[in-house]
Amino acid sequence: MKLLHADIYGFGKLIHRSFDFQDGLHVLYGANEAGKSTLHTFIGCMLFGLERGRGKAAHNDLYSRFLPWEQEGGYGGSLSFECQEQSCLVERSFAAGRRSTVFSCAGQGRIVCPDGCLPAFCLEGLTKELFYNTLSVRQLQCAVHTSLAESLSQHFRDIQQGRTDAVSYDAAINRLKAEKKSLESRLTPGLEERLEAKKQEAAACEKRLSDISFLQTKKELEGQLALCMEQIGSGLEEAADKSEADRPLSKPPVSDTSPKKRPSGAFRLFMLLALCAALGLLWKQKVVAALCAGAAALFLALTAHLLRRNAEVRRLKARAEDEKDGDAFEDGRHDGRAVQAGQNAASMKLRRRIEFLQEQYQDVCRREWSYERLAEQAQALDEECQALLAQMARESELRLNLQAVGLALSTLQRVSARLKGEIGPHINASMSDILCGLTGGAYRQVYVNDTLEIAVQAAGRTVPLDALSRGTIEQVWLALRLAAIDIAFPQGGMPLLLDDCFLAYDDERLSHTLGWLAENYSGQVFVFTCGKREAALLQKERIPFTSIPL
Repeated sequence: MKLLHADIYGFGKLIHRSFDFQDGLHVLYGANEAGKSTLHTFIGCMLFGLERGRGKAAHNDLYSRFLPWEQEGGYGGSLSFECQEQSCLVERSFAAGRRSTVFSCAGQGRIVCPDGCLPAFCLEGLTKELFYNTLSVRQLQCAVHTSLAESLSQHFRDIQQGRTDAVSYDAAINRLKAEKKSLESRLTPGLEERLEAKKQEAAACEKRLSDISFLQTKKELEGQLALCMEQIGSGLEEAADKSEADRPLSKPPVSDTSPKKRPSGAFRLFMLLALCAALGLLWKQKVVAALCAGAAALFLALTAHLLRRNAEVRRLKARAEDEKDGDAFEDGRHDGRAVQAGQNAASMKLRRRIEFLQEQYQDVCRREWSYERLAEQAQALDEECQALLAQMARESELRLNLQAVGLALSTLQRVSARLKGEIGPHINASMSDILCGLTGGAYRQVYVNDTLEIAVQAAGRTVPLDALSRGTIEQVWLALRLAAIDIAFPQGGMPLLLDDCFLAYDDERLSHTLGWLAENYSGQVFVFTCGKREAALLQKERIPFTSIPL
């Protein structure tokens, strides 16, 4: 990338200013408040935009600090540069309500960038983080952020695979992570666990169903109950018949049902004697009449005696018969009570049997109800299992995709970690060579780890960075930035912006540094300074440079 021209409409104190840039070293000289840092910041904002802070942060952010001092030209400008041998132009307006970014390229035409981000191809893999950690050195801020280690690791891995930032390892890993998260959000969490739990519930329910037996028992109980009820019914009919048969055993009323007797011979004889006596009186046959009357009287007396005796005999006989009938009645009543007692005992036994059978039947009915509920539960569980299986079938493709993404992600992360481990020796070697050139051979070996902890080899021993002088520390940090640029942009040609970063350098170290940059750095170098020492040393060493007064 080569910067060609900057046209500032309004940015801080710079209003309607234009700057042309050349190859090689540039010394941008100006007194304090001349606008050196403003121009430096403008170049970065043209490449990566300028966001306005929110809330309290908005009071002292870059947007507020570089508002135009005059409102004539608006807030913004343009920057033209060369990228991959193509001329590019970016125009930005930062004014509130009129923010815009327009990118123009000979091979691409005019492109409006609504999000404020330039197309990736025009930056040659340069990111905002890398820009401010490597190419852009602010006043007294030559130290880099610890995030540079990961940025360098990423670019080193991309370089090893011949990739650009558009298809970098981190970008690919991030895309895979996003895809994995998207797939996981579309899957039902815990689906397999739910299915296994439902299967276990269904198996337990089927086992309980197999343990319940009621159908045969219920039929047997129904048959026994019907038999008992039939026995009770037949017993009641027999009792009714028996009571009807025993009804004549009760004492019948005594009644004279003997037929009326015709007049016997004795009675006719008596009447004949009485008639003869009456005729004798009529015929005045007193003797005959007397005899006949006496015979009639005697006959009457005998007849009365016989009647009395016969009446007594009949009475005694009737009494005897009555007593016999009474005994028979009492015997009949005793036998009836015994039969009734037997029938009652049998009926009671049958009723108890029925009660027992009814209790058993109710228990079987309860088991039948439980069986029906369990059967319904088993059916519901089976339907849930089928639904879960159908859902798993629908999500099977998603799960296969998730497995594939997970495998790709783990593989990419493993390869990325392996390549990341290779950056340490590479950056240590490059940084050691650069520091040796910047210090004129005073320090030839530098050690830096993944967390950017630095130590140097001096006088046969390892010295931590904070034990060195301020000027040496600044040179070590500059060497780290230059080594990082060499790793991140092996094609070279990236512009380097140094804003008053040589204040702690002595003349000898500054001369070595400027000489090394002029001889070894392949891109443009912009030295922003408020002093004339840099220009004087360059002229002394006859190093060509472009002077831009501010």
